[in-house]
Amino acid sequence: MSDTYGCCVIPQCSSKGLKSIMANISFHPIKRNWIGFIQSCIGNNFWLPTRASKICCLHFEPIMFCKVTCEGQRTLEEWALPTIGIIPTPLSVATLPCLTEHMMKRIKRDESPRRILNSPPQFTSPPRSLLVSPNSRSRVLSDHNYHFSPDRAAEKLRAVQDKLEKLKKKYQLLKRKMDRRDKANLELKNKVEEYCSQQEVSELEDKFPDVLKLIISNEKKGITVKGKSGIVYDEEMRKFSATLHHYSPKCYDYLRHHLNLPHPNTITSWMRSHDCGPGFNVEVIKQLGIILRDDKKNVMKDVCLIIDEMAIKKELLWNPSRKKFEGHINYGIKDAELDPTSPLATSALVCMVSGLSGGWKVPIGYIFTDKADGLVQKTFVDKAFHLLEAEKFNVHALVSDGCTSNVSLFDLYGVKEKSVKSGSTTSLEDIVYTFPNPANPKKVVHVIYELVHMLKLWRNLLAQCGELSMANGNVVNWKYIEQLYVLQDSEKIRAWNKLGKLHVQFDNHKMRVKLAAQALSKSVADAIVFCREDLKLPEFQGSEGTTDFIYLIDKVFDILNSRSPRQRWQKSAISRRNFESVSAVLNEFAETVLGMTYTETRNYKKTNSVVKTTKQLCQGSRKRAALGLIVSSQSILTIAKDLLYRFEDPFLYVMTYRFSQDLLELFFNAVRGKLGRNNNPTTLDFENIMKTIENVLPGGLLKLLPRKKIQLMESAEELLHLDSIDLNAGLDSKYSDFTKNSIAYISGNVIRVVGTRIKCEKCAEALLDDEADPLDDSLKRLIVRKDRGDCLSHVRPFTRLLRRRIDYSGDLWPRQTA
Repeated sequence: MSDTYGCCVIPQCSSKGLKSIMANISFHPIKRNWIGFIQSCIGNNFWLPTRASKICCLHFEPIMFCKVTCEGQRTLEEWALPTIGIIPTPLSVATLPCLTEHMMKRIKRDESPRRILNSPPQFTSPPRSLLVSPNSRSRVLSDHNYHFSPDRAAEKLRAVQDKLEKLKKKYQLLKRKMDRRDKANLELKNKVEEYCSQQEVSELEDKFPDVLKLIISNEKKGITVKGKSGIVYDEEMRKFSATLHHYSPKCYDYLRHHLNLPHPNTITSWMRSHDCGPGFNVEVIKQLGIILRDDKKNVMKDVCLIIDEMAIKKELLWNPSRKKFEGHINYGIKDAELDPTSPLATSALVCMVSGLSGGWKVPIGYIFTDKADGLVQKTFVDKAFHLLEAEKFNVHALVSDGCTSNVSLFDLYGVKEKSVKSGSTTSLEDIVYTFPNPANPKKVVHVIYELVHMLKLWRNLLAQCGELSMANGNVVNWKYIEQLYVLQDSEKIRAWNKLGKLHVQFDNHKMRVKLAAQALSKSVADAIVFCREDLKLPEFQGSEGTTDFIYLIDKVFDILNSRSPRQRWQKSAISRRNFESVSAVLNEFAETVLGMTYTETRNYKKTNSVVKTTKQLCQGSRKRAALGLIVSSQSILTIAKDLLYRFEDPFLYVMTYRFSQDLLELFFNAVRGKLGRNNNPTTLDFENIMKTIENVLPGGLLKLLPRKKIQLMESAEELLHLDSIDLNAGLDSKYSDFTKNSIAYISGNVIRVVGTRIKCEKCAEALLDDEADPLDDSLKRLIVRKDRGDCLSHVRPFTRLLRRRIDYSGDLWPRQTA
């Protein structure tokens, strides 16, 4: 049915509103099959009606209405199609004088009446006119396209022109790139032809290392073979590949893209035939013996043994190669049958051999344990001593940490904590730190506790026991370190030390070594002395014993952790030149600790009484920290003396870091890194990783320390505000003497580093004092206190700049880096 009110959707049709009602015009909804016909007729494919759009009755032939009411409502036939007003009905040939002959022929060919939608009723237009189909109309419009707007064509032209310009530029860049490549290839080809002769190639190959010769010969094989699967690797190439893959799997994967190297699965298949189960790897020890007999630089004979436990995942697993379950404790006894009811292993006890010179280390054996006691460890270590003695190695020391099981191991060897008699004064001669070699009683083995473990025990001892009394009457007290932290926290600046919250409240961070080393460092002692003697602060009075002991233990730590002969002072390696001074420091530390006393408190629950007794530190319940560091220092001093002053192949220097347990900890890190993100290996994982050790030759395994990240300013706009600071203004008195001296000392260190990089002499001189305006002596007290010959005190201008920076921003640096 139609509607008597509406608006026609056909363009240029004026039927709408009340005028349509007066003219008796009806409106009809648009059918879907009309849309395409109307679009082709009006020449606009983007024309789309809505659901509410309607078309008036003026666009239909009268025969297309099947019913017309007196009210003006009309009903369309099902086959009706709008043809009037959309296609101009009276379009005669005489009205088209500008049509071409081609179009005239096409119009005459279409003069016959047409059916619409193949519907049963048929109708024709008046005999004087022609019906134009959509196809013929499109041909007419294409022939008369002069009325179209040129904007669309111009836009397409501009797009094509832009694309053409980009392609031209790209073509020029590629042409230049190809020219440079051809030129470089031509130059290289000319150089190769100029210098390449058979004699020169042979001379050059003679200068190559054996490994490089092996790689070159392997690359020559790869040229003649299609793919890497057809290459046969010899024994030396297998060792090289296994060694490189053991050191760094990522580096090995990178090199495989450039060199013909075997796949990691191939290396794993080579290792399957090796028996690297729990126990000692005899093949590795024999290989070390072969290298020892060929050694001409004296870097293999003198070694030390390092033992430590690594936690593993407690799990029972099926071993397909041995066809049995594994995961129980295993002491490496080959022919013994393992008890299936034994507990599962929770740790792997590893034994490593470390050379005192040459920078090499190699694990030689391991066993799976569950809280191994001293007797199990002694049986394991005795076997290591016999195997190394058979290969003529000279074992100087046995290194381990200070846990209870390792202390019981040393007790079984005769180095006992209880050997010091209680009630009598202990001297250095009463300390036992050696035991005879189980494989050769004529040789002596020294006991060394892990240094950083002993340092953590000392930190815990000072923090928990309160006061330690020295023989000279001075007192060592942890409270002065806490008061220094409180002062620096309130002033929001540090006197050039790293003392922070975690150094004082370390209960949840007891295993972090750097917190103990930084809390007992020389910089902390310098800050306490500065507050006591220069600033005369009352809360730091009586701290002489604390600072003296911190200075002493800092020197001992530097001596026992030396890594290079090029370092200065106590950080240098032990040599004949500084042996007397080193021995004096270590003996002074031993005498100081042996003379210390402390108050031991015991709480009795039955009687609810508290008993306090004064005991010597080396005889009380906290004696492990005292005796452990004394034993380690005296052992290292004795070994250094033997190596420096012996007649046959004496050492030029002894690096005490080689007695550290860090060498084994770095190996544990490499083992955990083999498993990717899983750092908790099972017994099978650990055994498979140890299979690569047999093919790894001793070499420099010490890793370089990563560079520290430097915190930068969040925004460079902060520097722009410095222009508004009046550097000539007077100094504020709102800051304390502690803050002023700290700023002056920081200024000197900044100038010392930055001044060497400034190229302009005037700019460098502007950082230092002017004769007319020098830095006040009251601000140089911390500089004088910490001066070791490299501090700058003429820093008046830069000190003023830093103060203005603090005035502006409220703080100079983040708290953790101040």
